[in-house]
Amino acid sequence: MVFRAMGTYSIVIDGAQLAAYALNSEKEAYATMSQSAFLVLIQVLSKPILKKVAKYRTPHEIWCYLKQTYHVDSAFSFIHQMYAVCNMSQMFSTTQSINEFVDGYLKSSETLKAR
Repeated sequence: MVFRAMGTYSIVIDGAQLAAYALNSEKEAYATMSQSAFLVLIQVLSKPILKKVAKYRTPHEIWCYLKQTYHVDSAFSFIHQMYAVCNMSQMFSTTQSINEFVDGYLKSSETLKAR
Protein backbone atom coordinates (compact mmCIF):
# COMPACT_ATOMS: atom_id res chain seq x y z
CA MET A 1 0.00 0.00 0.00
CA VAL A 2 2.86 2.37 0.83
CA PHE A 3 4.58 1.71 -2.47
CA ARG A 4 1.33 2.37 -4.34
CA ALA A 5 0.88 5.66 -2.49
CA MET A 6 4.45 6.66 -3.30
CA GLY A 7 4.06 5.70 -6.95
CA THR A 8 6.92 3.20 -6.65
CA TYR A 9 4.93 -0.04 -6.77
CA SER A 10 6.03 -0.95 -10.30
CA ILE A 11 9.69 -0.35 -9.40
CA VAL A 12 9.66 -2.36 -6.16
CA ILE A 13 7.16 -5.14 -6.83
CA ASP A 14 7.25 -5.51 -10.62
CA GLY A 15 10.92 -4.58 -11.09
CA ALA A 16 10.22 -1.90 -13.70
CA GLN A 17 13.37 -0.64 -15.42
CA LEU A 18 14.09 2.41 -17.47
CA ALA A 19 14.12 2.09 -21.22
CA ALA A 20 17.53 2.44 -22.85
CA TYR A 21 16.32 5.60 -24.61
CA ALA A 22 14.99 7.29 -21.42
CA LEU A 23 15.43 11.03 -21.16
CA ASN A 24 17.61 12.54 -18.43
CA SER A 25 14.50 13.84 -16.67
CA GLU A 26 13.05 10.32 -16.67
CA LYS A 27 16.31 8.90 -15.33
CA GLU A 28 16.31 11.46 -12.51
CA ALA A 29 12.67 10.73 -11.65
CA TYR A 30 13.33 6.99 -11.66
CA ALA A 31 16.41 7.41 -9.44
CA THR A 32 14.46 9.57 -6.98
CA MET A 33 11.56 7.12 -6.80
CA SER A 34 13.90 4.16 -6.45
CA GLN A 35 15.82 5.87 -3.64
CA SER A 36 12.59 6.73 -1.85
CA ALA A 37 11.43 3.11 -2.01
CA PHE A 38 14.85 1.97 -0.83
CA LEU A 39 14.62 4.32 2.17
CA VAL A 40 11.19 2.96 3.11
CA LEU A 41 12.55 -0.58 3.04
CA ILE A 42 15.54 0.39 5.18
CA GLN A 43 13.26 2.04 7.74
CA VAL A 44 10.92 -0.90 8.19
CA LEU A 45 13.38 -3.81 8.23
CA SER A 46 14.99 -5.04 11.42
CA LYS A 47 18.78 -4.96 11.77
CA PRO A 48 19.22 -8.72 11.30
CA ILE A 49 17.24 -8.60 8.06
CA LEU A 50 19.06 -5.45 6.92
CA LYS A 51 22.32 -7.37 7.19
CA LYS A 52 20.90 -10.04 4.90
CA VAL A 53 19.65 -7.61 2.25
CA ALA A 54 22.69 -5.30 2.28
CA LYS A 55 24.12 -7.07 -0.78
CA TYR A 56 21.13 -6.14 -2.96
CA ARG A 57 21.33 -2.98 -5.03
CA THR A 58 17.71 -2.28 -5.93
CA PRO A 59 14.42 -2.16 -4.03
CA HIS A 60 13.09 -4.89 -6.34
CA GLU A 61 15.95 -7.24 -5.45
CA ILE A 62 15.26 -6.66 -1.76
CA TRP A 63 11.54 -7.27 -2.31
CA CYS A 64 12.23 -10.52 -4.14
CA TYR A 65 14.51 -11.72 -1.33
CA LEU A 66 11.91 -10.84 1.32
CA LYS A 67 9.11 -12.52 -0.59
CA GLN A 68 11.15 -15.66 -1.28
CA THR A 69 12.35 -15.88 2.32
CA TYR A 70 9.32 -14.87 4.37
CA HIS A 71 6.17 -15.17 2.27
CA VAL A 72 4.05 -18.18 3.17
CA ASP A 73 0.65 -18.54 1.57
CA SER A 74 -1.38 -21.49 2.75
CA ALA A 75 -4.50 -22.06 4.82
CA PHE A 76 -2.38 -23.52 7.61
CA SER A 77 -0.04 -20.51 7.71
CA PHE A 78 -2.98 -18.11 7.78
CA ILE A 79 -4.62 -19.91 10.70
CA HIS A 80 -1.29 -20.17 12.51
CA GLN A 81 -0.61 -16.45 12.08
CA MET A 82 -4.11 -15.53 13.26
CA TYR A 83 -3.66 -17.76 16.31
CA ALA A 84 -0.29 -16.16 17.05
CA VAL A 85 -1.69 -12.63 16.77
CA CYS A 86 -4.71 -13.44 18.96
CA ASN A 87 -2.54 -15.08 21.62
CA MET A 88 0.33 -12.62 21.50
CA SER A 89 -0.40 -11.13 24.92
CA GLN A 90 -0.25 -14.59 26.50
CA MET A 91 3.09 -15.32 24.86
CA PHE A 92 4.76 -12.10 26.07
CA SER A 93 6.71 -12.22 29.29
CA THR A 94 7.48 -8.97 31.11
CA THR A 95 10.97 -10.32 31.87
CA GLN A 96 11.98 -10.29 28.19
CA SER A 97 12.65 -7.32 25.97
CA ILE A 98 10.36 -6.54 23.08
CA ASN A 99 13.22 -7.42 20.69
CA GLU A 100 13.51 -10.90 22.20
CA PHE A 101 9.77 -11.33 21.92
CA VAL A 102 9.69 -10.30 18.26
CA ASP A 103 12.71 -12.51 17.46
CA GLY A 104 10.92 -15.48 19.04
CA TYR A 105 7.83 -14.72 16.99
CA LEU A 106 9.89 -14.52 13.80
CA LYS A 107 11.61 -17.82 14.59
CA SER A 108 8.24 -19.50 15.01
CA SER A 109 7.21 -18.07 11.63
CA GLU A 110 10.38 -19.45 10.03
CA THR A 111 9.63 -22.85 11.54
CA LEU A 112 6.17 -22.66 10.01
CA LYS A 113 7.65 -21.87 6.60
CA ALA A 114 9.85 -24.97 6.81
CA ARG A 115 6.72 -27.14 7.04
